[in-house]
Amino acid sequence: MSKKLIVVMLVLAASLVWVGLRFTVLSDLGREEKAAPFATLRVVDGPVELSRAAGGFEDADRSSRVRAGTKVRTGADALAEIRYFDGSLSRIGPDTTYEIVRLDDAPGRTVIVGKIGLGETFHDVKELTGSGSRFEIQESNAIAAVRGTRFAARCLPPLPCGIAVVEGMVEVTPSSGEPVTVGAGRRVTIDDAGLLGEVTEISPDDAWIRQNRDG
Repeated sequence: MSKKLIVVMLVLAASLVWVGLRFTVLSDLGREEKAAPFATLRVVDGPVELSRAAGGFEDADRSSRVRAGTKVRTGADALAEIRYFDGSLSRIGPDTTYEIVRLDDAPGRTVIVGKIGLGETFHDVKELTGSGSRFEIQESNAIAAVRGTRFAARCLPPLPCGIAVVEGMVEVTPSSGEPVTVGAGRRVTIDDAGLLGEVTEISPDDAWIRQNRDG
């Protein structure tokens, strides 16, 4: 066998190996992308930006698939919605930053964790099943955990952050102190030290609650 033929055969074999490896990698990436739970971000009004993983912010499309690690930032008078894989909904108000921290759709376990930076959000959470299922919203000094309810979360300095419950029950766990359960029509605040205020009634003049309660 000539040296030239041997070289050709070696090159051909190497090419086949490279093609096979590339196909395997792309197939694995495709399966991973397909398997990862996602939510759908919908721009309702105004300027809305999103940042995927460690990337910078860019203008969001009217409808986008988003996954854990995505951050959403709304402008003045803007409104956006995130519809999760289980049908739950997070509405993001004007001048708000919100992050999808975790999405998990394993058999018998649904986990949705979001985090509000500044601004206000409203959450319509479907009834969760399975002992490991949970829907949580993190604030700077507290975590609100629910299994099926409607509530608002807001951080609007200089006012303290707070949780207001429209329907169902929400367990609010501060970074300092014991958790408290807040029922429908009630609200609680969390100060910068992570301490809970008194549980009080929601004001009938609360425009964000009125807008979402009937929406």
